Amino acid sequence: MHRSLTGQIGSASQNKHAPPPRAARKNLLLSATIEWGGFSGPILIRNLSDDGAMIEGPNLPERGARVVLRRQELHGHASLAWRDGKRCGLRFNDPVSVEAWVAGVTIVPSRGPRSQDRVDVIQTLIRQGTDFYADEPIPSEGAPPAGVLVARLIDELRDVGRVLENVGGQLAEDVTVAGRHAGHLQELELARQRLEQLIDVVAARNPISAARQITMDDLQTRLLRP
Repeated sequence: MHRSLTGQIGSASQNKHAPPPRAARKNLLLSATIEWGGFSGPILIRNLSDDGAMIEGPNLPERGARVVLRRQELHGHASLAWRDGKRCGLRFNDPVSVEAWVAGVTIVPSRGPRSQDRVDVIQTLIRQGTDFYADEPIPSEGAPPAGVLVARLIDELRDVGRVLENVGGQLAEDVTVAGRHAGHLQELELARQRLEQLIDVVAARNPISAARQITMDDLQTRLLRP
């Protein structure tokens, strides 16, 4: 009994002082630059969370080094937590926005609901019997109401986005594939980002307002052209 109780106390003590669990990381393949001690070099961000990242590159500093990670208009200060060959782990001094780093730009929080919230609004209105698209003609027999169809389209598009994310993440984990097809993997990731922003517009009660909040300038320009 004494031995068992001691073990429980010891376990509780260890849990009390154990470090908090690491934030979930998003598998990516993003080009960026790392700077330290007057040196800089290109790297790939292989995964990213709000508090850290795993990067890969030909020339990396040693563990404990203080670095600056740059991607397009963003930068973050970090320290090298570990290094294993051409890969290393970074811990950011201050939390970052994964969404912003994927886009490479500062993202201003939207005042309106997020895409999933918009989907929930549509589906709630449908369940309440509200015709979300009141001006649409009554569907022919065997066809769903317009609001139902749009909600289903949004769900399907979101599934496609998840497939692209999973496939891209798996391919990026293969060093050989990533080395030979880094450009194609980057295009795949950009396509996934474009799809996510298109979903925001499709799901919005006010598509024009949603299109104006798109962070990919070229996509916004194409959608809002006269």
